[in-house]
Amino acid sequence: DIEAVSLLEALLQMQQDHPRRADAMRLAMELHAAQGADARALALAEAWRQLSGGASATVDFTAGGMFFRRGDHRQALQLFQNAANIATTLTDRRRALFNSAVTAVLAGDFTLYQSLLGQLEVVTSAAGAGGAEDSAATLELEKALFAAAKHQPEAETGLRAFIRAHPEHPRFADACIALAEWLLMAVP
Repeated sequence: DIEAVSLLEALLQMQQDHPRRADAMRLAMELHAAQGADARALALAEAWRQLSGGASATVDFTAGGMFFRRGDHRQALQLFQNAANIATTLTDRRRALFNSAVTAVLAGDFTLYQSLLGQLEVVTSAAGAGGAEDSAATLELEKALFAAAKHQPEAETGLRAFIRAHPEHPRFADACIALAEWLLMAVP
């Protein structure tokens, strides 16, 4: 990856009019983001937007991930929603909606979370991916686990609802263990 970034950066510096410059920028941005060079990745994302004059689900999704890691949940939420809105495949849309919903929970916007959960259920059923890792059911579990980690009273209700509604889910055992831990830690 380091060598690839060097070659892409050289291409971007020396070949200002290369026909695949936008592709090189997007790939360099993704590689910089993977290496933790957020400042350069965000600069490339902005340069890509100026060069292309448009939007890209990949660019917004990658930039959203960087803001998420930084703890800037509002900016990450906006970028993940942009990525979901312009995604060209159901998989990309589902992935961006999932990240949007997780970010909405962390940002404390539970109304938006409910809206995103509904959109995610529609996209998941349209794709025929009932047991997919990034399904709406997994998102429900993540929300309940988040509430349990924050010692919020709705955690028990969320975990019980997930267990009742999704007994065949691949993470059913995670929910059972989390509920058992919750009950063990509860004050009698």
